[in-house]
Amino acid sequence: MAFFQNPFFEDYTGSWVLGDRQQSLSYPVKGNQGRSADMVYAFNKGTVNYTPPAYSPVTWAAGTAFYQNQWVGPISGYYYFCSAAGTSGTTAPAWASATTLNSTVTDNTVTWTNMGTVAPLSVSTTNATPSALVLGNKPYPSYGNELAYNLSGNDSNGTTNGRKLLTINFAYKNFNQYVSYAIDLTSTAASAATVFADDMVNALNADAVFSTYFTAANKEGRLVISSLKPGQTHFYIQNSGAEEILGFNQRASYGDIPTYFARDTALNVLNYNNSSGSLVQLSFKIPAASISAGATSTITCPNNLTAGTNVVIAQTVSGTTTLFGPTPVTGTPSSTSFQVGVNIPGTYAYAFWARAIDANFIAQSTLGVTLANGQDDWKLLKGRSGLFQFQSSTFDGNSPPRPLVTLTYPAGAIAGDLAMKTVNNYANSGTGSTPTWQAQVPYTLTAADINTIANANIGT
Repeated sequence: MAFFQNPFFEDYTGSWVLGDRQQSLSYPVKGNQGRSADMVYAFNKGTVNYTPPAYSPVTWAAGTAFYQNQWVGPISGYYYFCSAAGTSGTTAPAWASATTLNSTVTDNTVTWTNMGTVAPLSVSTTNATPSALVLGNKPYPSYGNELAYNLSGNDSNGTTNGRKLLTINFAYKNFNQYVSYAIDLTSTAASAATVFADDMVNALNADAVFSTYFTAANKEGRLVISSLKPGQTHFYIQNSGAEEILGFNQRASYGDIPTYFARDTALNVLNYNNSSGSLVQLSFKIPAASISAGATSTITCPNNLTAGTNVVIAQTVSGTTTLFGPTPVTGTPSSTSFQVGVNIPGTYAYAFWARAIDANFIAQSTLGVTLANGQDDWKLLKGRSGLFQFQSSTFDGNSPPRPLVTLTYPAGAIAGDLAMKTVNNYANSGTGSTPTWQAQVPYTLTAADINTIANANIGT
């Protein structure tokens, strides 16, 4: 079992073709309802109220750096707005050439725009706070009561200042080769703690790589990303960094489906010829007997973790699942093992690990589950295949012991499902292993019948 996310627009259905073909086993994961094939929008709005600083126009001075949105004046009764930031010249510009509303005058690398004779009420000194700019008696432009986003600090994975980074994974034309590209959304903001949608739009559209394939826009205070090459670009937003705040994948669906379907993840399209590249794997199974317990537990399983990444581990022992973490990866992880500073038991039925952010996304999904609800692959068969069989037996006191009753049922069957009960009768208490007679009859499983196997460490 593993939790998988579908961050794409198209629905996904994984079909498990089994040798017995007794039944067709399919596992659907619906597409992201917050996007189209070529567009995705942030579900979450900002939560930070911003009170703009009171600011009065300054006096023009030679050789001075002026910020976009800054004002000077009055000059001959007019106020001028810095529409292009830069450094003023050694002498005053030709103000007299820009005395009509919206006319402009060049001042070395600064461009000034005539805003008339009405003084601003409240003006920001930088271009990072669009809602702060008020000209005369009306906002310029109008952002209503737009709230900002706080993109400061580390993300849940523990990435230093990771919340400011938006990572977009995309493939152009050849959908078998994805590129992972991270962009700092705060590069035009005054503070990472106060970032408006327009700040993020400016940062994204100013990036050479992003603007080659995509364009960003502000839709009522939410960030929207659209492909500039419709039908040629396959993309999704990674569950890390700024995504934790913005929520592009807030309406993406999740599925608890067999690990077999890891072949259909975007990262595995090159590894399997029949991969659909439709999923993102959120949790990963820890094989049996792969945890070395201690003050620092070593977990032996494939991974691509880095030191300091916060992970969550779900472990089931005797039917009870315990969550460990979030806890950072310690030491120097390799592609085959990693360590955490938590004492995790080395004997267990099954266990899984996930990055902290992905564990959070699982908990926030509409499934109403957490990483602790994950099931092993055989449980997901739910008794629907005759190919995989479980048997449990009771034995007599003979030496060697002989089976008296054997229950045979499909893997994943639950209490109330049908099983075959085999009864063996032996003529005497000798050592003969061949029963005198044997009967096979229908039997309805009880919880007690299946608990022993259900809680056993079956293996990988």
